Amino acid sequence: IIDRRAEEGPYESLFEFARRVDLKRVNKRTFEGLVMSGAFDGIAQDHGRSVLLGSVDAAVDQGQSAARDRGTNQVSLFSMLGDPSVEYVETYATDAVMWDMRTRLRKEHEALGFYLTGHPLDRYQAEIGRHATVTTSGLSRNLAGKDVRVGGMVCELREVQTRSGKGPMGFFQLEDQLGRVECVAFTRAWGQNVDARHGLPSGTTLGEFILGLEEEPVLVTGRLEVRTMDDTGEVASRKIIVSDVEALRDVRKDKARGVLVRVHGHELTAERLLGLKHLVADHRGMYPMQFDVVVENEFETRVVFGDEFKVSVDDDLMIALERLFGRRVAEVL
Repeated sequence: IIDRRAEEGPYESLFEFARRVDLKRVNKRTFEGLVMSGAFDGIAQDHGRSVLLGSVDAAVDQGQSAARDRGTNQVSLFSMLGDPSVEYVETYATDAVMWDMRTRLRKEHEALGFYLTGHPLDRYQAEIGRHATVTTSGLSRNLAGKDVRVGGMVCELREVQTRSGKGPMGFFQLEDQLGRVECVAFTRAWGQNVDARHGLPSGTTLGEFILGLEEEPVLVTGRLEVRTMDDTGEVASRKIIVSDVEALRDVRKDKARGVLVRVHGHELTAERLLGLKHLVADHRGMYPMQFDVVVENEFETRVVFGDEFKVSVDDDLMIALERLFGRRVAEVL
């Protein structure tokens, strides 16, 4: 891919890329990984990644056709007239549903093994700032033996049966934008009943709650253990002995005062205002919604919706607003 670009110049589109690269060496899976990681964003021609991903099959088919033409030395009438570009019609899957930020980031992580253009915790940063006591990067020796509260995403989760037969325990990594820390929930914590606090079916344990989170951001509370190197005293490993885990969505609902949406005046088209009306109707709740409308270099105003337009504060609302405006515009107050 890089050699072809160096020899012939920058790529211009997904389809043009497919026509130029050696498809025996660049397969469909490579195309998909490049799309999901954002490699085509700069030449997407205003198409989103979901559209590009939905267009991969058509692009590869066109690339294979172009390769066959080159292999048989076919020269079209248009090529003879000096305008080869009109030979190819680039038909994109414009009916593909636009990805919300969470889906976009999940696809990036799937392709790369890490998040590139954002992090699933970004939308919860206000809640984490208010309720967490430290980030993963701040888990220093000074906090060893103390209780900490850290916001993050649960990953590499596994449940293990103890040798004593007293019940299972859990191990997982907690990841935020700055790093990771190992977390261990011993049998007593793993098996504690949490149904009342989280509105779950009777008898639900903390372990069952964690296993059912499905990439939900959480707040983990526990005692920090720090192991240092004998010769230098530098931190060798850190571990949180878990006493509790809360879903940030539940913390948000308990502490929320309302929803603030910040947009530019030119974004409030008639189509979006109609979409907003339907969106509010679909997400009715108990929290007031406010709009900050900005017209650059002219004015900024705040519009407070009436009680009949109160909404929920769940992720479904935030994602729906992102999809409506094409970017993250809302925060929970």
